Amino acid sequence: MKKYLTPILIILTVGILASGLYFYQNTMEPNPSLGSFTLSIDFAGLKSNETKVIDINEENLFDLMLTHLNLTYENYSGLGHLITGIDGVISNRNLSNYFWIFYVNGERSNIGVDLFYPQDGDVVLWIYETF
Repeated sequence: MKKYLTPILIILTVGILASGLYFYQNTMEPNPSLGSFTLSIDFAGLKSNETKVIDINEENLFDLMLTHLNLTYENYSGLGHLITGIDGVISNRNLSNYFWIFYVNGERSNIGVDLFYPQDGDVVLWIYETF
């Protein structure tokens, strides 16, 4: 009886491990998308406007934009980031008072880029405009 016990235990152990691995691989999804939003950039005629559809994860708008655009920005401790340039078009507050302002679903945002988390179906528009 003892000579059969060891092979049976080995077979059972391998079976349990294989079942666990199969279950893990077929039920775990790496960072599923939470939907998507549209990101549009209006360069005020300085270059062609851009529109992208971006998958949402748990990142804020600033982090999502860093992944998809060439940004320049200033970081203000305790306040967050101020976008000073998008794809080479830089704010010119000394000469022309042009800044990057963002709108969400047609309304000017009243929070910073670090605090905004896009929702499925949102339309985010950045406009290079006077303020």
